[in-house]
Amino acid sequence: MAASSLLPATRLLVLAAFAVWVSIWVLKPTSLWKRSWHTAEDWASRTILRDVGLNVLVFCFPVLMAAALAYVYLHLLSRERRTSRRRPIWMITMSNPVIERSPIGTLSGFELLAASLFTVLLAWTFYSSISSDFRKAIPAKFLHLNRWQIKVMSMGIRMGSLAEICLAFLLLPVLRRMAVFKILGIQFEAAVRYHVWIGNVMILLAALHGIIIMSTWTAKHRLLSEITKWQRTGRVNLAGLITLATGLVIWMTSLPPIRRKQFHLFYSVHHLYIVFILFFLLHGGDRHFYLVLSGVILLALDKVMRVVQSRPTPCLVSAKILQCRAIELTLSIKGMKYTPTSLVFINVPSISKFQWHPFSITSSSNMDNDEVSFIVKCQGQWTSALYNKIKSMQNSDVTSIKCFPIAVEGPYGPTTTPYQRYDCLLLIAGGSGITPFLSILQDISSRRGNMLKQPTIIRLVYVVKKSEDLSMLNSVSPLLLNKTKNPGQLKLKVFVTQEKRSGVSLREILQEASQVQTIFFGTKCPLASAPRPEGFLSMAAITGLFSIAFLVSLVCLSHGFLPSGKKATQGKTPSWVRDLLVLSSFVIATGCSIFATILARWRKPENVSSVTQKHVTDPDLEMQSEDTRALQEEHEIHFGRRPNLLEILEDLYDQTGESKVGVFVCGPDSMQESVASFCKKHQKFNEKRTKHTPAFHSIKFSL
Repeated sequence: MAASSLLPATRLLVLAAFAVWVSIWVLKPTSLWKRSWHTAEDWASRTILRDVGLNVLVFCFPVLMAAALAYVYLHLLSRERRTSRRRPIWMITMSNPVIERSPIGTLSGFELLAASLFTVLLAWTFYSSISSDFRKAIPAKFLHLNRWQIKVMSMGIRMGSLAEICLAFLLLPVLRRMAVFKILGIQFEAAVRYHVWIGNVMILLAALHGIIIMSTWTAKHRLLSEITKWQRTGRVNLAGLITLATGLVIWMTSLPPIRRKQFHLFYSVHHLYIVFILFFLLHGGDRHFYLVLSGVILLALDKVMRVVQSRPTPCLVSAKILQCRAIELTLSIKGMKYTPTSLVFINVPSISKFQWHPFSITSSSNMDNDEVSFIVKCQGQWTSALYNKIKSMQNSDVTSIKCFPIAVEGPYGPTTTPYQRYDCLLLIAGGSGITPFLSILQDISSRRGNMLKQPTIIRLVYVVKKSEDLSMLNSVSPLLLNKTKNPGQLKLKVFVTQEKRSGVSLREILQEASQVQTIFFGTKCPLASAPRPEGFLSMAAITGLFSIAFLVSLVCLSHGFLPSGKKATQGKTPSWVRDLLVLSSFVIATGCSIFATILARWRKPENVSSVTQKHVTDPDLEMQSEDTRALQEEHEIHFGRRPNLLEILEDLYDQTGESKVGVFVCGPDSMQESVASFCKKHQKFNEKRTKHTPAFHSIKFSL
């Protein structure tokens, strides 16, 4: 009860802290802010805080406070013993797609509103800054620029200011362990596309910033002298050029054709963000770096916790080789708790020590919290290498197969279970997009009779190219083939688009697809404990520790290496000294956080035991002869066509009446757009003229 009363208050504090940070960005380009800020810096320079401490408190602490409070909120939410709340109709409407087809994909009402507000922030900042610059435009004697050229130069400089705003927001969506978007119900895999949007805008603005300024220098024949100059104080132009070049390289290697076909190149080059951030500090100076520092801090903490968490390397228990060139891997990890649709990042050291790839968990922690399963389908070089490595062991002697270590990072998933909000579920999957729905079905089956609220009617629409792809359903075949294990009224509709067959039943197809071979790894395999620390309170504490350590270190170093007085500091101290103090404080705070994380982990020793694998026949194969005869007649298979969503939804409404319907989709972009367009256009009104809107949920994997 206490947690329930604290939830709204904590969430309000999170939103208030974030609103303060956004308000600072709104007020920053105004003359009122500039006058007040100069006065505040003059006052702070005469106190123990100094101007550096004031910058950290104003520009960094609101976001860090919002993040710490968000982790507390998520901790309280995870301890709340109840099903997911039903959302009001306005929230369902805003969560549903507003724009189905666009260059950036499907947009919900909330996403469109957030994008519009962000655009307004950029437009306001540019207008307010450039209008002030134009009023004060004075010909520059050292470059011999006239008033018109000064205005062009001002526009280029303000483009850089807009890129700075984008950089402040850029890193927040890609946080995994320290994900602050969870408070809004947005998971890491969905938030990645916000990072892509902001990154594209930032690179465009940064390129315009560089092109305009360098064009002005070129017009005055001073390009080479200006661009190679490393000023003692102020902005360093050469560092800015390196920053822009690094950003362009990262952007080019992250384009979809390269990211999808050369993931290792994309992943490796993306680590140049360290160079990008470092030279941005040298280019803009410490005062501009404080504006974006909060995102850098959270990313550093996220990295620390992920590295520490992924150190235990569990072993592979078994691997099932499926007919569709996919393998279902099962790992022994003691005590891992996760929610349906969660994912893990895995690394196979025998293939590559540096590549980490995300995969949806297909098992349920309610059924077995000592094992976790996921499916890997051949769709690239790394997955093909893993498949071939596992397949080469299928004819090996059981005693010769040793432990197969796989490093795991995660799980990452929703704090609550969204599917519990609805009486009826419509799950639409395409190809390997079936994997998150396997965990939902497993979870519903494991909770039968243990939940006050769960879906009573489930429709699973699975679209595949070839019938062999139905082997992906192997893990839930007992639920499909055995009526007593069927969660709710589960009905499967399969659509095989690239085959035309007749006289073949779904029972025969599933029976054929269920012929899998299971490989067991070793007779004794270490049972690794679930990675720790994993609590939200630990994240909040480490965030607070880093913030305090950074502020204290920076203030102490400034007293030791910077002269007192604002004017003296600006006139005598080179810019690189202040930059070095920021880096030193960052390293000190990071070291303190690493020590605290390892200490907390060391104080909770992991109980490592061993588990002996039983070499038994596959239970799925044992029950084929009996359970396939019990296959329910309502399961359907169609060849050579795609599903009629309107017909399926009307059938649901006929059976459920006024029940709320949740539509979950995971598949290619074309499928996402089609389902989004369908949910937007097809709404139903009951006898009381109450609008029935199917709640749209898109599960996306943008990596």
